[in-house]
Amino acid sequence: MKQKKTITEIFKEKTRNPQRIRSSDVINSIFSDITYFKSKDQALISGSGFINKKEILFMGQEKPKGNDLAYANKVNFGMMKPEGYRQVVELLEYAETNNLPVITFVDTPGADPSSESAKRLQSWAISDCISKFCEVKTPTISLILGEGGSGGALALQVTDKRLIMEDAMYYTIAPESCGAIIFRDNTKIEESLTLLRPTSKDMIYFGICDEIVKEPNDIEDYSGYIRSIKTALTKAVLEVTKYDIDRIIERRRKKVLGYGVLKKQSFFSQVVDFFHRSDTAQVSRKSRVKIIEAQELSDSLERAYLESKNMDITKPHVLCEKKDGRGCGNYIPLDEYQKNFKSCPICGKGESLMSDEWIDILCDRNTFTEFNSKITAREMLNKEDLTAEYLETLNSMEIKTGCGESISTGVAKIDKYRAVLVISNFNFIGGSMGSAMGEKFYRAVQFCITNRLPLISVCSSGGARMQEGTLSLMQMAKTNMALGILKEAGLPFISIMTHPSTGGALASFATQGTINIGEKNALICFAGPRVTQLAGIKVDPEVTIADYVASIHGLDELSSRCEMKQRVAKYLKFFYETAKKKNSK
Repeated sequence: MKQKKTITEIFKEKTRNPQRIRSSDVINSIFSDITYFKSKDQALISGSGFINKKEILFMGQEKPKGNDLAYANKVNFGMMKPEGYRQVVELLEYAETNNLPVITFVDTPGADPSSESAKRLQSWAISDCISKFCEVKTPTISLILGEGGSGGALALQVTDKRLIMEDAMYYTIAPESCGAIIFRDNTKIEESLTLLRPTSKDMIYFGICDEIVKEPNDIEDYSGYIRSIKTALTKAVLEVTKYDIDRIIERRRKKVLGYGVLKKQSFFSQVVDFFHRSDTAQVSRKSRVKIIEAQELSDSLERAYLESKNMDITKPHVLCEKKDGRGCGNYIPLDEYQKNFKSCPICGKGESLMSDEWIDILCDRNTFTEFNSKITAREMLNKEDLTAEYLETLNSMEIKTGCGESISTGVAKIDKYRAVLVISNFNFIGGSMGSAMGEKFYRAVQFCITNRLPLISVCSSGGARMQEGTLSLMQMAKTNMALGILKEAGLPFISIMTHPSTGGALASFATQGTINIGEKNALICFAGPRVTQLAGIKVDPEVTIADYVASIHGLDELSSRCEMKQRVAKYLKFFYETAKKKNSK
């Protein structure tokens, strides 16, 4: 009988044990007649083989074993790069064509966050991978073998049958990073794991996984591991292959779109509640940059500089500070800065804005009508799943922002063209993705389909919300699944990436636009500077700026805030004129 261990002991002694069984061990032991495919990423093993005479296409993330540093570097510590995720999409297409069930082995601390991967659009590759798993027309099975780290793991886990090893863990962010961000101490592993709720039992409770695969007591009892895994996978293959593909996709959609809906919904959240939101600010919109008054100017250089530019030094200015690759270093008259919607008219660098401010920028005056405003984390989750600290945070955010969640959804007119909008509010827990956010996004898509309207999102997010554990990570799959349904309906999605667009939001819905528009000089990156710094990884600031992302074709076009409305209206006009021509035939 196993001795009961703390979550930290399991994490250190089992989940991250360097001798833990790896994907290559499992693949070589449970499949027969294996044919390996040439890998474009050493962290990915792929090929085909047989389980009980049934041919299967397999993919596995390979973490290093033991203390072999050379091999660890070869497989990049199990962190896949964009080439690997793009190969996964190709393999899924191959499986569709050849009617092969797919099994994936998930084992990674996360996706590669390096500058080189950023240059090859890591977030776009992960998002495409998630979307392909959502729609692939063949049965799929996943097994979380050891460590399921963030979007890098989710990209191979959105499957029809989801298994997890007994001592494996699946989390939104590594516990060290969670500790540093939430508790200001990266050594608080126990507190972080308790908050993240990443265990196999948690995954069953939240409906993220379907079944736990038992583990032997001895971490090096590979025969014991193989027996359990082969039995579980053999059963899973029989289960998922008994349905026709339409039924498989129907079940998959229901599962993914239900992520985060743990609580029986009240009457108010079941209806689309409409109320008109005034263009007048409901909360303070005080600028967060330092305003430089005339008396604060130094006697020499700053004053001389402003005078040389024929600026009125008696009026307040702001400095477009150069930092992390953003900003031009110019002084801007405060009134000009505010007229430009809190952004520099020279380089485009701006502050993160509240949802009300983006409504002012994009929508015709007094046309935005919000719906589903009553959907909040409190409405979605059970009371026992909300800590006292999280409830306090939610309450303070509502007071601070005037919003109940990190996005506002509604219908409005943009240059007289109707559209549905999903607008992030970075001031609400960093615009983070939680269960309510995913549900509101999905309902906005449903509204689009019912009313034949285009969808526009304004992304300003720090990623998935740690306080809701792995459920927040699942919103990446939920939003992409919803967008796949929107695409099926023949409706366009205009994605606007503003400052900042990072993490799970960027690696899911934000990059799936029919048209992707980036805000000039905005921070757009897979892992934000704070996260990479905590991990000791240096990322070139230049590759995290929208202007660079546009240069490598991650964006269709760039726009300043003042021009954003006319850019969006251009695409709406094209949609409505095209629809009119189709209807007239």
